[in-house]
Amino acid sequence: MRHLVLLVLLFLLNGCALNRLFLSDEIDKVNVVKYTPYVKHHRAYFTRTNLQPVIDHHKYLFLYNPKKQDLALLLHRNGHYFLYSFTKPQNRVLKLKRKGKVSQRSLLRSFAKAGYHIANLTRLGFDAKAGLRRYKGVKTLMIEVKDYRKLKKRYESAIKHYQAAKVLRIRTPLPKKFVNSYLIYYYKRAKTTAQKQALQRIAKKLHITLPGSGHRTHKVPTTRTKVPSSTSVPNDAPKTNPATPDSTEEKETETISYIEPQPTTKPYPYYLHQASLYELSNYLDDPQSRRDISYGRYRILKRRLAKLKEEELLQEGSLESLIAAYKKNKNPQFKQRILELLKKKQEEESGS
Repeated sequence: MRHLVLLVLLFLLNGCALNRLFLSDEIDKVNVVKYTPYVKHHRAYFTRTNLQPVIDHHKYLFLYNPKKQDLALLLHRNGHYFLYSFTKPQNRVLKLKRKGKVSQRSLLRSFAKAGYHIANLTRLGFDAKAGLRRYKGVKTLMIEVKDYRKLKKRYESAIKHYQAAKVLRIRTPLPKKFVNSYLIYYYKRAKTTAQKQALQRIAKKLHITLPGSGHRTHKVPTTRTKVPSSTSVPNDAPKTNPATPDSTEEKETETISYIEPQPTTKPYPYYLHQASLYELSNYLDDPQSRRDISYGRYRILKRRLAKLKEEELLQEGSLESLIAAYKKNKNPQFKQRILELLKKKQEEESGS
């Protein structure tokens, strides 16, 4: 008993608060803040003690495993690399030990073997922010991630099939950056007035300016946008809300905004290697882009666009469209995909 009292006094004399002894379930762990039918919100506080840069001067890096659909955060501490899952926080933390200086290529190759690659958050449907926080007296790096994948997919389906009714009643806000290029891409290819009107209604809801619309929608500050409560919007009511109380968090002067691994000015290399099908298509459709790049570069980007269209057709194309494409290109990948769809169709018919 005497030893216990002395231990408590020792901590108090050193200026350590007692609540630090019970932070194992709150620090260096991903917690659920809010869970709604369309958005999942996670937050984590990581101790800044001995935190070292992961790549260059970046203290952290987001990696994504497409097979597991897992978004994870990579941290470097005391010669070890830790991978914390944000989409599946119940998973154990992956740990990679490396001695000495590790090259960026070697590090990324090690995680690529496990299926994790550098994540493009906007393209995937995630929104993240970071900041320096003092949590219950402990200096931490706060990371918040909002998962909009389900909502993004619903909007993309409504846009692709020109069905505005699928999203107009949804009250959960979707940041327009997730579908801006996608919406403009399909608006330019709309064939009827009804299709254009459907996309105009979606654009108005998201405050997106469409080409040739003749007006600009006002930008709504994100700070005024809130996820509606269960009393006002039953469809989007949160299922769980075990949020970490903000009263224990003290903001410091510096705030970190997560910068995705892509240039903000979006020069030619971005469109050559990173741009999505919809971004690249919109870029090549813009007369200004044709004046800014040479004819040789324009042809290279056109070839990449054709490749991206092939990949989309392989993933999302109907059986009829795949057969029509295979008759022209004789691509064995199309043949394999056609056989897979035929087999699936036969199994469905035999099952019914």
